[in-house]
Amino acid sequence: MEFQDHLHRPLRIGRDLLDLYDRMIGEVHIPTVLSEVAQVVCETVHAERASVYLIDRETHELESVAVIGNVARAIRVPIDHHSLAGYCASDGRAFVVGDAYGDLSEIAPDLVFDRRWDELNDFRTRDVMCAPALFKGKVMGVVQAVNSQRGKPFGEGDLPGLETIGRLIGYALYHAKLYDDLASLKKLDQEKAQFMRLMAHELKSPLATSKMLLSTLDGGAN
Repeated sequence: MEFQDHLHRPLRIGRDLLDLYDRMIGEVHIPTVLSEVAQVVCETVHAERASVYLIDRETHELESVAVIGNVARAIRVPIDHHSLAGYCASDGRAFVVGDAYGDLSEIAPDLVFDRRWDELNDFRTRDVMCAPALFKGKVMGVVQAVNSQRGKPFGEGDLPGLETIGRLIGYALYHAKLYDDLASLKKLDQEKAQFMRLMAHELKSPLATSKMLLSTLDGGAN
């Protein structure tokens, strides 16, 4: 039974991702889209917690915009080697960590795990998966899945699914930006049309007055 479940799991994940992509195409409100993403991550890789971070270019930080699990408040982490998500954003590659509290030098020599969020949320992280949200090679954020001692450990076989979700996040962000740009252009066209109508009206008024005066003067001369 376990073998059959392992056999059909990639198929189920593929269907989940296609369903997620369908929902992304029809939705332009980014927090709603990313909340759906975090939920799908939990379901497809059996994670207890999932977070989607976006890069804040001004502060050079990651900000959590969607979180599933017992997280007390929004998370902001620097893009550096002082957290797993920060390292994922700076390095731009996906990875699995079997023991977040253990030796992480295999991934990066100076990489450390930020325990503040565990302490804040009364949680003990065991294994973590991170994947960058990419669009055309540019890192736009990070998707992260987390388990404690209670959950089933992640394996390398789970990583391709998370990487695909990261790519879908990139598409969703691009789609939302494109929608905003088109909406802005449409608004600009409407404002230009309104301006031209106003100008036409303003130009007509003096012209009509001038014609009336000329007609009056012409009538008086006769």
